[in-house]
Amino acid sequence: MSSCRQVLVLDADQLSTLAVVRSLGRHGCAVTAAAASPHAIAFQSRYASQHLIYPDPLQQHRAFLEWLTNTLTNHSFDLMIPVTDRSIVPILTIRNALEALSPIAIAPNPVMEQVVSKCRMHSLALEAGLDVPESWIIKAPAALDDH
Repeated sequence: MSSCRQVLVLDADQLSTLAVVRSLGRHGCAVTAAAASPHAIAFQSRYASQHLIYPDPLQQHRAFLEWLTNTLTNHSFDLMIPVTDRSIVPILTIRNALEALSPIAIAPNPVMEQVVSKCRMHSLALEAGLDVPESWIIKAPAALDDH
């Protein structure tokens, strides 16, 4: 990873992100950690050279995407790593525009769309003959009363 320079890592409030930040930092990358919370755990890492706060993607989807577009436009990142579904799902909606600004470390959209769909993963597990717990697909809040 000797060519690693500037990496933007999202979801810095997660322990898994802390591991990503540490690993990249140990390999000589300059890591910018970003999260919706100013108290994100990865901000405490000595390997996070910069901290950025973004709008919560779950509550402010459009504002998050605008922030991300502006950040990638105004900074030169060699790679962006979204770590959780919370940031990945909105990114998928404008992936092409974002990839024009920075490479993104996630699988292709068709793969990601299957992975983030719990319903689709359940179906794939059944098709593969795996044992899965009894499950119900709830498509509307009113259907909760049936279970």
